[in-house]
Amino acid sequence: MKKKMAVAISRAHIFLAIMAGVMLLAFGIQLVRQDYRDHLHQARADTAEDAKSALMALESRIFAMELVANRLATFIAVSPDIPENLVADTAAKLVERHPEIKSIALAPDLRVSHVAPRRGNEAVLGLDYRDVPNQLASVARAYRDGAPVLTGPTELVQGGRGYVLRYPVFVPSVSFAGQSFWGVISVVLSEKGLLGTDLAGHHYGSGLNFALREIDGNGRTRNVLFGDEALFETDAVVQTTRFLKSRWQLAARPAQGWPTIGPNALKIVLAVAGAAMVLGGVIFLIRRLALQIERSRRLLAHAVEALDEGFVLYDENDRLTLCNSRFAEYYKTDRNLLLGVRFRTLIRIAARNGQFVEGVGREDAWIEERMDAHRNGTVLLEPLEDGRTLKVTESRTPEGYTVGVHSDVTDQINGRLQAEAANRQKSEFLSNVTHELRTPLTVISGYAQLLGEKSFFPQLIRLTEALSGPDLDAVKARKAADEYAAAVAEQSRRIGGSARHMLAMVNELLDWAEVERGHIQLAPEPVSPAQITEDALEELRQQAESKSLKLDFDCTDTPVNADPQRLKQVLYNLVGNAIKFTDSGSVTVRAENFEDRTVFSVTDTGCGVPEEYLERIFERFQQVDGSDARAHGGFGLGLAITRQLVELHGGTISASSIVGRGSCFTFDIPHDQHRPEDGRTEPARAAA
Repeated sequence: MKKKMAVAISRAHIFLAIMAGVMLLAFGIQLVRQDYRDHLHQARADTAEDAKSALMALESRIFAMELVANRLATFIAVSPDIPENLVADTAAKLVERHPEIKSIALAPDLRVSHVAPRRGNEAVLGLDYRDVPNQLASVARAYRDGAPVLTGPTELVQGGRGYVLRYPVFVPSVSFAGQSFWGVISVVLSEKGLLGTDLAGHHYGSGLNFALREIDGNGRTRNVLFGDEALFETDAVVQTTRFLKSRWQLAARPAQGWPTIGPNALKIVLAVAGAAMVLGGVIFLIRRLALQIERSRRLLAHAVEALDEGFVLYDENDRLTLCNSRFAEYYKTDRNLLLGVRFRTLIRIAARNGQFVEGVGREDAWIEERMDAHRNGTVLLEPLEDGRTLKVTESRTPEGYTVGVHSDVTDQINGRLQAEAANRQKSEFLSNVTHELRTPLTVISGYAQLLGEKSFFPQLIRLTEALSGPDLDAVKARKAADEYAAAVAEQSRRIGGSARHMLAMVNELLDWAEVERGHIQLAPEPVSPAQITEDALEELRQQAESKSLKLDFDCTDTPVNADPQRLKQVLYNLVGNAIKFTDSGSVTVRAENFEDRTVFSVTDTGCGVPEEYLERIFERFQQVDGSDARAHGGFGLGLAITRQLVELHGGTISASSIVGRGSCFTFDIPHDQHRPEDGRTEPARAAA
């Protein structure tokens, strides 16, 4: 029994030892793999950092070259005769800062006239790029694109190979409006100077292979400037940036390839062999704890990803440690590229790309202001270049982390602005209606009261005296009665005129209400433009003659298919407006046939409309003079109704004007129209 127990205990210990050994071995293997993954991840991170440093140095170098070329181009635009010493001084300063730059050449009409520094570059003077096919292509591309072009490596005339920045120069043309091509400015960079000392990196020394290529708008390779393009098809680290109005990619990979084993593999194996029985349970516990932590991390990541707002977390060193896809979407980048990036670097890159509207033109000052707000934890609005506005809420945790929530509040802001605009428009409309209706009502009320005042009518007094005298004079009494009747008729005429004016405004409001509800239906029939115009002008002729205006028309007799009542209303509104705003001269209506439509125009010699109001005058409640003290009344609905009626006919309306000389309103009516199922008349799609 004891032997059996001992055997059982022995077997149990052996089983436990084997199990512990297997677990520790598995854990050791995992440690070896993890050590390799960490080492590989660090290697890729170091390579990415080296690539980023090289790319930023290249951007700085290209920016300096472009800045110098732009300065010279600006001088050329002012004075094409550029001094030799200016080119020499500019080149000297640039070469002093960037020794890898070999020369700067100016080529008006593609023939080199200036080169600096002169020494070593004498062969370039007088060079005509048209005679150098391997360089003419880049010059032609810079001319076509109207933007700087970086090309190379190219065989240089002065010897050796290098990269050339072609900067096209355009100057104001003396023979036509616009700009003409002056030539190019070429900045030459030595072949080893493109990435130069940046190839050494910070972690691998010179043991990195680089490849640099330019990408077109379709994502295809436009030009490979450095290295082997096949590097992009491997597992190399690729950094992307934009400069010279193009997208560039830099691929980097260790020359000896990525590491295949971690540096601590041997130590891990020895540690596992020495602590197999001791650490079995601890390993199991640690692994279990790691699984729980990983599960919690995934749970947090999934919860953050499910948020409808942009979420971001920065550690105590202000490096981005966690963000969701919505945050990366707001800033138009891959969130994996954001991990580990400092907040200052993130906003500096975004500001450089013009993503933040408030930072355009004042990047450095804006970055400092944003950093202050970030450190203090605040709530602010960030307008983006694409028109959206983000509400940014940032807070500090007790551990020194910074939590940020970025919400798109564009719709809320636009809704508030629209509500405010609608409220202002409503207030202006109510004020306008009150003012316009008060004027005729005041006239009606005033003259109605006067009709009841005997003292206001001397004719009534004379009539009373004639009738109450001892000797009734029939002739005198009849004359007094006629005078009193004429006075009453005059007051009645004024009351009637104000009532008609008020009725016209009420009808205008009712017409607009019908248009807004879409209840207006057309009854088209063949209509003579000449006849309908004559009818409309006849009703307005007395109004024009009261201002000594010449009212004339020249219209075709060819019938047009339109609703006669609504077409007459359009003409009545346009001609009525022309008379209202014309103090002297004439108002002329014309109608002509053009292909599939008849074009009407109403021309006046009135005060004219400023150009900035030409589109707004067709909107409801819009007037050039919207003040209560304006010289001409109305709700500002006439032209809005007119446009709606023209569009119901399938036509368009527009206006042109010169202030002080007059205006011309033009609209057209298509010949071919059909009645759709809802009963409204629309132009045939063929005519549209």
